[in-house]
Amino acid sequence: MAGDGPSRRTARARGRRPGVARWIALALVLQGILVVIDVASADQVVFTTAFVLAPFGLAVTGHARATAAMAVLAVILAIASGYWNHYAGSTDHFLRITIVTVGGILATLAAAALEKAAEQRGRMAILASVGRLSSAHTLNDAIAGLAESLVPAAADGCWVDLIEPDGEPRRLFEHGADPPAAELSGPARLLEHHTRAVVPLLSQGEITGHLGLTTTTGAYDEEDLQFFTIVAGRVALVLANARLVSDLRSTRARLDGILNGLAEAVTVNDDQGRTIYANQAATRLLGRTSPEEVTRARPGELAARFVITDEQGDPVNIDDFPGRRLVRNEPAPEMLTRTIDKTTGRAFWLLTKASPLTDQGRNFAINIIEDVTRAKEAEQRQRFLARAGQVLASSLDYEETLRHVAALAVPWLADWCAVDLPGRDGAIEQVALAHTDPEKVAMANELRRRYPPDPVAASGVPAVLAGAPAELYKEIPDELLEQLIDDPDQLRAIRDIGMRSVMIVPMRSGEDTLGAITFVTADSGRRFDEDDFAFAQDLGLRAATAVQNARLYAAQERVAHTLQASLLPEEIPHIAGFSIAASYQAGELGAEVGGDFYDIVPTAGGGHLIFLGDVTGKGIEAAALTSLVRHSVRTAARFDPRPGAILALVNEILAEQARLSPVTLVTLHLHANELTIAAAGHPPPLLRRHAQQNAVTAIGPTGILLGVSPGQTFAEETTILEPGDAVLLYTDGVTDTPGTSDRFGTDRLAHTLEHAPAEPQKILDTIDETLKAFQAGTAIDDRALLLVAYR
Repeated sequence: MAGDGPSRRTARARGRRPGVARWIALALVLQGILVVIDVASADQVVFTTAFVLAPFGLAVTGHARATAAMAVLAVILAIASGYWNHYAGSTDHFLRITIVTVGGILATLAAAALEKAAEQRGRMAILASVGRLSSAHTLNDAIAGLAESLVPAAADGCWVDLIEPDGEPRRLFEHGADPPAAELSGPARLLEHHTRAVVPLLSQGEITGHLGLTTTTGAYDEEDLQFFTIVAGRVALVLANARLVSDLRSTRARLDGILNGLAEAVTVNDDQGRTIYANQAATRLLGRTSPEEVTRARPGELAARFVITDEQGDPVNIDDFPGRRLVRNEPAPEMLTRTIDKTTGRAFWLLTKASPLTDQGRNFAINIIEDVTRAKEAEQRQRFLARAGQVLASSLDYEETLRHVAALAVPWLADWCAVDLPGRDGAIEQVALAHTDPEKVAMANELRRRYPPDPVAASGVPAVLAGAPAELYKEIPDELLEQLIDDPDQLRAIRDIGMRSVMIVPMRSGEDTLGAITFVTADSGRRFDEDDFAFAQDLGLRAATAVQNARLYAAQERVAHTLQASLLPEEIPHIAGFSIAASYQAGELGAEVGGDFYDIVPTAGGGHLIFLGDVTGKGIEAAALTSLVRHSVRTAARFDPRPGAILALVNEILAEQARLSPVTLVTLHLHANELTIAAAGHPPPLLRRHAQQNAVTAIGPTGILLGVSPGQTFAEETTILEPGDAVLLYTDGVTDTPGTSDRFGTDRLAHTLEHAPAEPQKILDTIDETLKAFQAGTAIDDRALLLVAYR
C-alpha cells in the first residue's frame, strides 16, 4: 500500500461507512471521561486499565487504523496515569501499561479482522452484482448495470474498451471520473501512482478489450488488481452474454421479418399439439389479431373455427395433419385441404407441408401452409366447365341436361342448385333442384308447391327471368328474410334450410332470358364472393347457349323429319301377287336430311317401277337433289318403263347440273313375274330363291354413277321370279355398318337374308336386329331396305 491509499481502497472495497467518525468521537469522549475520573480519584481508585475500553469499542466498527490509533492513545494515557496517580515506575504501573497495550493490540487485530471480512463481503457483493447482469436483456442494460455495480463500490470511475475486428479499440462506455482515451489492452497493470487499474477482458482465451477503474481518493494495490482481474472475467462474460442475447434477438427479429414477409403461413407445433410459433400470414389465416393470440390457444382451439375437408369432401381430423403426424414419428406427406371459416364463410384451399425439428429430445414440426385457393379454384372451375360442357353437349333434351348441370354444381359450388324456366301463362317452371340429401330435396319441392314464386316479384328469380341483372347476396340476414316473406310458416321453413349466401344468374342468349340458375350455400357455411359470382354467370351463359342450341336443333330436326318424310312414299302401294316391305333408318342423330330414298310407281303399259337410290351428301341440297331424282324417275316411268332408259334420262338431267353430285340408283321393272333390272353405281339387289332352299345371289348388271358423265347407256337384265322368291334392294349404309373389327358387308347381309323368315316385314326386322347386334358405336350412315316377295 502507498500512503493512506490502502485505507481509502479498503473503504471502497467494503463499502463506505459514514458512522466511523462518530465512533471515533465517542471513543475520544470515553477516554476523556476516564482521564477525568482517574485524575479526580487521585490515589483512591486507579482507572488506568479502563483506557483499553475505547479501542475495543472502536474495534467493532471494523476500522483497523482508527482502532490502532485509539490503542496507542490508551497506552499513552496509561503511562501518564502513573504520574498523576503517583505510582510511576512501580510494578503495578508497568502491569497496567502491559494490560492496556495487550488490550489495544487485541482490539486492533479484531478491527483488522472485521475490516478484512467487510472488504471480502464488499468484493463478493460486487461480484454478485456483476454476475446478476448475465440476465440483462440488452447490451445497454448490461452497461448500465456495470456502472452501478463498480461505481462507487470499487472505483470513482470505470470504462470498457472493446477491440474491433480491424484491431482498433472502441470505447463501449465510460462512467464517473474522467477516463483516458480508448487504447489497446495489454496485461493487467496499475498506472499513475496506482490510482488507475487496467485489466484485460478475455473471451475464449483471447483479449477482446479491457476494463479500466480509477480512484481519486486513494491508491490500488496488487490485491486490488487481482480482484479486478476476477471482476473483468465476470464483465467479459456479462458482455458476451449480452452480445449473444442481442445477436439472438437481432437474429430472431430478422428471422421474424423474413417469415412475416412470406406469403405462406408458417407455424411450429410441439409434441403436445400446441402452436409455439406463428408468422403474420398464419395469424391472418387463422383469423387472429396477433401471433401471441395464436400461441396462447389451447390444442384444437384454432381448428374449431374451421370446417376442414379433403379433395373428396371427407372431413379431416386435426391429428391427421402432417405436423401432428410428424411429431408422432409417422409418415407425413403433404396434405391438400378445403377449409371454410365458419365465422366469415370464406372458403379456401390450403397445401400443408411439415418438416421435423428436434430440440433437447423433443419433437417439433415446422409447418408451411400455402394458400393455393386461386390455383385450385381455377383448376376446379376449368374442370367443372369441361364436365359441364360435356353434360351440356351430351343430350338434346335440355331439361335433362339442366338437371345434370344442377347435380354437377352440388356440393362443389353450392349446397343447393335450382334451375327455373319461364313457363306458360307467365308461370315459373322449376326443371331442376339438386342437394346431396334427397330428403331435403323432397322438403324443398313441397315448399315450392305450397309457396310458388310470385311471377311479378321485384327481386329474386322472377326479376332475373324478367330481364333484371344477376343477383348476389353474400350473406342472408334474418332481417332480409322477414322483409321478403310475409307468411310465418314459409319464413320458418326457409329458416330451417339455413341459407347463408345466394346467387341468382340468368341463362341469357342475346336479349332473351331463357332461364335462371340459383345457387345457395347453407350446410357448408361458406359464402359466395365476386369470383364465384363471375363464374356462376359464365356457367349461366353456357347453359343458355346449350338450351338455345337444343331448341334450335329440335326445330330444325322437326323440319328435317318433315322434309325426309316427304321424300319417301307415304305408303307402299299394293301390287297383286306381291308382298312388299320397306325400312328406313336415319344415321347419326342430327337435324340434316339424309340422301337415301325409294319409291314404287306404275309404268306406261302396265307394271310397276321399283327404285331405290342414294344421293351424295346431306342437308337441304341433298334433299333438293333427291327430290329432283325421285320426281324425274316417276315422270320418266310414265312414258318409258324400261329401267335402262330411265337411268339414261336421269343421268342426262344430273349431268346438266352446275355442281357434280353423284347418285346411285337401282331400278326394277316388275311386270307379272318378270323382273327387269338396271343399276347405276349401286350395290346389286339380292335374290333369295325359295326353290333352292333360300339360296341368295346378287342379280342385275352394274353401271356408272349418275351425273358423272353425259351420254351414258345402262344395261338391263331380266329375271323370272318363282313363288316364294324375294328380292332385296338396299343402300350402302347397310353393308358399311361398322363393327368392332370390320364392316357388315354383302356376305353377312346375304347370310342373314338366307336364314330370315318368309314374311317380308320379318325379313327386314331380322336384318335390323342383326345390324344392331353387329354395330359398334353410333357413327353410322342412313340405311334403306326394300323387299319384294313373289307369292
